[in-house]
Amino acid sequence: EHWNPICSGEEPDHPADEYDRYAPGVVTLLRSGADDRRIATHLSDVERTDMDSPPTPPERLLPAARAIRRAFEG
Repeated sequence: EHWNPICSGEEPDHPADEYDRYAPGVVTLLRSGADDRRIATHLSDVERTDMDSPPTPPERLLPAARAIRRAFEG
């Protein structure tokens, strides 16, 4: 599962690096020990506040949060 609410990199008008500016917030959460639920809530909040789009419910973002954590932990 991945987080790609606006199909970044899949559409010509959505560059592949569209989400780079959101990475520092996620990394800060990971380094602070936030659980998957907190990361999923953060992703949902980004959709609502930064992308001005309807947010995905956090429970539906848990697989993406787990995948982000696994990638971070290596």
